[in-house]
Amino acid sequence: ESIFATAIFAPVRGAIEAVAGAKYQDCNLKTKAAYNVLSDHIRSSSFIIADGCKPSNDGRGYVLRKIIRRALLFAKKLSPNKGFFASLVPVFVDQLGEVYPELVEHQALIFKVLTDETERFFTNLEKGERIFENYLQEAQTKLTAKISGLQAFKLYDTYGFPLEITRLMALDAGFEVDIEDFEKYMEEQRQKS
Repeated sequence: ESIFATAIFAPVRGAIEAVAGAKYQDCNLKTKAAYNVLSDHIRSSSFIIADGCKPSNDGRGYVLRKIIRRALLFAKKLSPNKGFFASLVPVFVDQLGEVYPELVEHQALIFKVLTDETERFFTNLEKGERIFENYLQEAQTKLTAKISGLQAFKLYDTYGFPLEITRLMALDAGFEVDIEDFEKYMEEQRQKS
């Protein structure tokens, strides 16, 4: 069906199935997508952290932070367990640690970085979700299915929500985000900086 249904992803997929309580092959396409994102993102984030990168607000650290946060959004759809994503580290390291010894060497660090970033993310997410829900209600009151660029920018600037996360949340609710307007506010911010 896809690369994610191959044997290379089987151990991590099995761990996801155990937490989510559903077999991959029995899931709908949206749930399979969540399994696939988690399988891919535990691999990429583990390798990036083992290579010495940590989440930050710029450069490759920002890319790592986006990967982790995207995975956490999908993990949240499968389980209320906030430590779910980080719990996949030992499974992944057991699978590939012999071939990539740096994963074994840095397993504790990978787990700690993912756990710390998860805590930071869920703290911000809870605050941001309340604001986002208000934005959805405002849009419904105005009979529009669009989150404004200013609203998306405020989520980004105040709560550290990358645009991609706001877009995913909006999509899940049947809304879209005014990307052009968001970019306008981002450019103003760059000019001020």
